[in-house]
Amino acid sequence: AYQSKKLFLAFSMERLQLGRTAEEVNNTTLLQGSAMASYTVLQDKLFEITPYAHFYSYGDFLYTNIGARTLFKKRYWLASHYRYFDKGSDGLNIAAGIDLFGKYRIGYAYEMTISKLASADGGIHEFMLGFILK
Repeated sequence: AYQSKKLFLAFSMERLQLGRTAEEVNNTTLLQGSAMASYTVLQDKLFEITPYAHFYSYGDFLYTNIGARTLFKKRYWLASHYRYFDKGSDGLNIAAGIDLFGKYRIGYAYEMTISKLASADGGIHEFMLGFILK
């Protein structure tokens, strides 16, 4: 990963099995990974706005998240993204949270499917607890 004051770039490979066919590894994925890029476009004492793009590859599946996070007073945050799934399950996500004591991040997110699967999916509620590592 690379990080400067405004730019963040990351790339990860979760499984890399070159030179083998899917049949040789019991039809498991030959290549899995993700890449993320973000750039802070506004940064002052009150607000910080950071658009981002996150790409996931998992076998035959490809996810793309495009969104932005707004940080208020370096403590409260609100984020939203559009998820594109190449197999037809697009979605919208909105999340909000707070950073506590400079060590913890808690939040809530709701994601709803906006594709043909929307009638079968009532949306997903997520609660999160994170640790801020510096």
